[in-house]
Amino acid sequence: MRAEIEQSLQQEAKAVSQNIDKMLFERLQNAQTWRRLEVTQDIKVNDIDKRLSKFLAELKSGYQDVYVELLCTNLDGHVVASSNSGHIDSIRKPAESILLGQDEGTNIRLETLQFSKTEDSAVLPIQARVPSLFNDGEIGTLYLLFNWGQIYHILDEAAQGDHDLALIDKDGRIIAASAKLRNRGGLMKSIPASWLSGHKSGIRTINGTPFYGKDVIIGFDRSSGFQRFPGFDWTTLVIKNSHRANIPVRQMALVFLLLLALTSAIAISFSYMVAGRISRPIAALTNFTRRFTRDKQLPELPQA
Repeated sequence: MRAEIEQSLQQEAKAVSQNIDKMLFERLQNAQTWRRLEVTQDIKVNDIDKRLSKFLAELKSGYQDVYVELLCTNLDGHVVASSNSGHIDSIRKPAESILLGQDEGTNIRLETLQFSKTEDSAVLPIQARVPSLFNDGEIGTLYLLFNWGQIYHILDEAAQGDHDLALIDKDGRIIAASAKLRNRGGLMKSIPASWLSGHKSGIRTINGTPFYGKDVIIGFDRSSGFQRFPGFDWTTLVIKNSHRANIPVRQMALVFLLLLALTSAIAISFSYMVAGRISRPIAALTNFTRRFTRDKQLPELPQA
């Protein structure tokens, strides 16, 4: 039973990790497709007729809560089109970013997560360089401000039971977590290195400090990517209180003991009943023999 519980935690970690990879792969596919559209060429004319801005607004609306904002900047960093008209003509300052992949890797980058003051909501900016369709140069950058709450939603859905989930970056920081862990201030905190010990996936029982007061069982799985997307080297954790995880094991042990006790009581009662039925004729025959030996007279025959 315990082995099955532990195995289920690891399988859940793997399934959630794959869901996150799929979600982000789709966002990168959006970036790769949209940056090559003819309408994005309006960056060159500063979207003078607002055709590109209207297109971005329609895209954002169609994807509902997936994106916080879609915008385009020219080579100078000025916002020339946006799904949020209030940001047009502002300047988007360069931010730290990471390269994705090798093929066309210089065209798609991720910026660092941008958390709100409460850290309960965040944005993951995705940069996509926009090429000119008429020469070999570039005309600007398309930004997809991905709503990081979509990742929270995946983790919250998986945490409907009595366990928590967390997404860990390559530096060991919690960059996303299910609701209970977020509410305890777990976001952007570092987990102890001993929790994973360099393994790609597995199951461990560890001391839950500093997030839990007791030992916890964790199932973990490092992102392996989705289709051509190599993943971000993030790790998904499924965390369960060790005491609670073992409740089914203890319940099964208790049921087993109760069944054993009941079976033993029935067996003993049955044995007494059988022994009584066997011993009564023997006792009667013994008594008959003793009376005959004593009295030298044939007594009344014992009942069978």
